[in-house]
Amino acid sequence: MPTPVMCCGLECGTFDANLGLHWTTSTGATFDTTTHRTGARSLRVNPSAGVRRASSVYQFTGNLAIARFYLNISTAPNADVEVATVPTAVAGTGHRLGLWYKNSDGKYYVGESIVGFGVFFASSGISISTGAWHLVDLIINLSANPWTVDAKVDGTSLTQYSTALASQNIGNNNLVLGNVLNNATFDFYYDDVVLSVTSADYPMGAGTIEAFSPASDGTHSVTSTNFIKGSAGATITTSTTDSYLLVDDVPLGLTADDFINQQTASSAQYTENKFATTLNSSAPWGLDVMVGYHEQSTNACNSTIKLNDNGTEDTIVAQSSNGVTSIRFATKAYATMVGGGAWTLARFNNLRVRFGYSSDATPDVYFDCAMIEAAFPQPGSRTLQLNQAVKRGSFF
Repeated sequence: MPTPVMCCGLECGTFDANLGLHWTTSTGATFDTTTHRTGARSLRVNPSAGVRRASSVYQFTGNLAIARFYLNISTAPNADVEVATVPTAVAGTGHRLGLWYKNSDGKYYVGESIVGFGVFFASSGISISTGAWHLVDLIINLSANPWTVDAKVDGTSLTQYSTALASQNIGNNNLVLGNVLNNATFDFYYDDVVLSVTSADYPMGAGTIEAFSPASDGTHSVTSTNFIKGSAGATITTSTTDSYLLVDDVPLGLTADDFINQQTASSAQYTENKFATTLNSSAPWGLDVMVGYHEQSTNACNSTIKLNDNGTEDTIVAQSSNGVTSIRFATKAYATMVGGGAWTLARFNNLRVRFGYSSDATPDVYFDCAMIEAAFPQPGSRTLQLNQAVKRGSFF
């Protein structure tokens, strides 16, 4: 079973310059709600005589970079461009290794670019049809001399690319979807992205990513008026059943329009919201949890957001500093259950998010939103995604 370090179906729908979510971009990649493989969103990279890309917030630090994603080519490029690459450096010379499009023959190759020297392709490439989703598995291996790049498209292996360089770590670099090298015109869509650093995970193969928002209230551990709805709303009590509606934003919002508010310090108390369950018949490979939070003002305060897995807690984010009045995000990956071991459906379907635990709630501390994106092996029918979306009531 794969052990992902990032699972992303693009459902968060939000780029985050503060690096708390999955993607950051400064060159105009967009979330698209028209052409998508699963869920309700994909990533679109659509430059016109320019460069455009999105970079993963997750950074590879070892000597392996493994990615699984789906690619839909609406319009092929009119120049040599990157499709999916990971940058690295040797003695100050920038290398970008991964999957490329070669304009001279209209085929896709593994290869690399080197600053000042151009693009180097493997000895042969393959054609990829437009207007359909294609499964891409990619591995970049810097663990020995030579470095190697391998890929499969819809299960067909591409000719390997290698370059004679000594073993090296990638060095805190991201997966880049889209082009950096040349000004070009093209239209690519990406969906269902999974990253790994475990060699046995290549090729990861077919799968889907489902998104889950809070869908009901769990068991709140609250007393008095310590927690309220929004800035001046009703008190959240042990009998409250609708606080999940304050934190189920899809896409994850940048506007603090509703939230759960801990307004009085009580370090043992929390609200609990249960995530929607899956109709998938297989347990997930792994998942990412994303949360958004902010504070009433910039004075010192603290709060914690935790994932609860069948009674076992783990901290997603703990804030203990001066408050921030705009929403910021945190993401944490769980390749295994919180208590360890491969995920089971029973444990996945019992996931809850807990917020509070504040010993200093002056100023008030706020919980804005939460989402899980989980990677599953390919189910037998796309109906599962449609049914799940309807069940959540989030995407239609």
